[in-house]
Amino acid sequence: MQRLCVLCLAGVFSGLAAGGALADNRFTVGVEGLHDRYQEPNATVDISTYYGSVTGSYEHTANGYFSALDARYSQGNEYYKSDSGTLNGEPSLETDIRVRTGLDVKMWHGHLMPYIGLGWRYYFDQGKGRQTNLGNLAYDRHISQFYIPIGGTYRFSQGDWNFAGVMLLLGAAA
Repeated sequence: MQRLCVLCLAGVFSGLAAGGALADNRFTVGVEGLHDRYQEPNATVDISTYYGSVTGSYEHTANGYFSALDARYSQGNEYYKSDSGTLNGEPSLETDIRVRTGLDVKMWHGHLMPYIGLGWRYYFDQGKGRQTNLGNLAYDRHISQFYIPIGGTYRFSQGDWNFAGVMLLLGAAA
């Protein structure tokens, strides 16, 4: 059912994007801070991670369509709590790389850009050699995921400033 809905959205927007827009290339670099919380519903695992990230993106837009390559490198500390005990300040890192393609639709005073893509995320927490408050040994954890990002961006300009809001509607991991 979700696939059908995405195809319907693409069909609606492709009719609106038929205008011949000029080609545009954008390269962005940025920093961000984020908080990630993971809880298991049937277990007593609660993990909270605080990250600082460096991001980069390249985007090419032409003829009402766009393609993009995004990357993010994050490093931070993890706070772990379960029946095995509590472990605070465990170093962790995460990388995220994705390619996206979609439509560039002139709408209101900016551009609406619905997209679909393919992404890869790698996560590593460095618990080896550490102990919880109950004396249980921690371990290194490596997680590699491929996912399909489906979402949209709305971009507009005000004077010399460019603003963009991004929404990830669905990120199914395999």
